[in-house]
Amino acid sequence: MTPRLSVVIPTFNRPAELSVCLNGFACQSANPNHFEVVIADDGSAQDAGEIAAGFADRLEVHVERCGHAGTSVARNLAIARSRAPLLLLYDDDLRPLPGLIEGCLQFHSRHPALHEAALLNFTPDPAIADMAVVRWAFHELYPFPESDGAYTWNYFWGGAVTCKRALFDQDVFDPAFLAVEDAEFALRASARLPIAIHYTATARGHFHRRLSVRQICTREYRMAYYRHLMTHRHGVRFTHPVYENPRDFLIPDWPGYRTLLSALSSQESATLPPESGRFRILCGTWKKALLHATASGWLAAQAGVPSECTLFEQ
Repeated sequence: MTPRLSVVIPTFNRPAELSVCLNGFACQSANPNHFEVVIADDGSAQDAGEIAAGFADRLEVHVERCGHAGTSVARNLAIARSRAPLLLLYDDDLRPLPGLIEGCLQFHSRHPALHEAALLNFTPDPAIADMAVVRWAFHELYPFPESDGAYTWNYFWGGAVTCKRALFDQDVFDPAFLAVEDAEFALRASARLPIAIHYTATARGHFHRRLSVRQICTREYRMAYYRHLMTHRHGVRFTHPVYENPRDFLIPDWPGYRTLLSALSSQESATLPPESGRFRILCGTWKKALLHATASGWLAAQAGVPSECTLFEQ
């Protein structure tokens, strides 16, 4: 039976997170014959096929493996392997709630046009939601819309969006983009289609990966780097104040600040009331580092240096 929807999951060196994600898909309320899961293993040290094998009795799951080349290549590989007319592009560090697949199928029944997609809300998993770094970082990392509605291409998030497979008949993710590849793809697609990203605030999954300030800053560096590349290639303008005057946000003594961040790393998992002075001080310290990372990534792309983040190298 041809599935109605294909779940596309790129993964790289996250075996525990992938297992949690697959368990969520194994517990869906939808008929398991209505969807398949296609995993693209981007050269992980542990073959994702070993993890997927544990779910073969509950899921139709396929694994495609390639050398480590980035999320764009992995997603393209999985999409090419998919069989359904509908796609759910999903990240391996999300745990889908039981009604996710049913919700996607209902959305496409109501919105059958090629240009219509849906951004799927997710919230921090209760096991990590009270950690100081999660309280601070989650909305920095995932700024969902403030209200329900239909939005433009910039809300096409490749880790939590459902769309039609035919959207990729003419365009695919650009392998040159190792971050913001989803936005870059959607921007190109919007030149030929009136892309509409529908959003409702109903949570469809939980983010369950533990975070660190180092990971967050590294991610932001890479995103800023490739946003600059988008600006250079497509002329799109990002309005973040850091991109206007990046040097104003650099920390002069970054090695010393990096030492401070290391000393505060034990506080990242602390449970602190959001109104406490200690929490506010931590947020201010981390925010300053995040802005430095953003500015550094933008300036690195501007200078044409390689995209590898070296902020935390001694």
